Amino acid sequence: MIPSHAKKVFSGILFDVYQWEQELFDGSTTTFEQAWRVGNVQVLPVLDGKIILCEEEQSGHDHVFIGLPGGRVERGEDELEAAKRELLEETGLESDDWEFWFASEGFWHVDIRRATYIARNCRHLAEPKTDLGEKISCKEFTLDELITLGRDPNFYEDTLRIKLLEAYYDETTREQLRDKLSLNE
Repeated sequence: MIPSHAKKVFSGILFDVYQWEQELFDGSTTTFEQAWRVGNVQVLPVLDGKIILCEEEQSGHDHVFIGLPGGRVERGEDELEAAKRELLEETGLESDDWEFWFASEGFWHVDIRRATYIARNCRHLAEPKTDLGEKISCKEFTLDELITLGRDPNFYEDTLRIKLLEAYYDETTREQLRDKLSLNE
């Protein structure tokens, strides 16, 4: 976490960099540095009892990966509004049944929040409008197929992977996930 007395030394499109003097255990001081990045949202959408995931290829990456629809929260944008926007842009879907599920917070020298939402009872509204630097195709998955993806190295969502592995090995957790997604398979 970036302390309130830190000084911003760089401001970019995605990142701001902060520095501050930090006292060490021996009484000396040194300059600490941490980057802040605009947050991301990801959505676990449910359409007609199936989970919709994206098979995605991005400019500059050499492989196709599977992940949740989602993307950057614009500066000043509400997370839920960003989740709704990203779902519509990448899948053409919308929903009136949203739930915040969990968030992961930063790592080491980067302060970033990644929020995951569930969108139940989705419906098609429009054709997807992806960014020029990405190719996305939507695929339907059952809950069991989603849970199995937790063991797939091409599944891009590391924060979700832990929850899927828990559901893979624990039937109670699997049923809780089924209930959370309102799946009656």
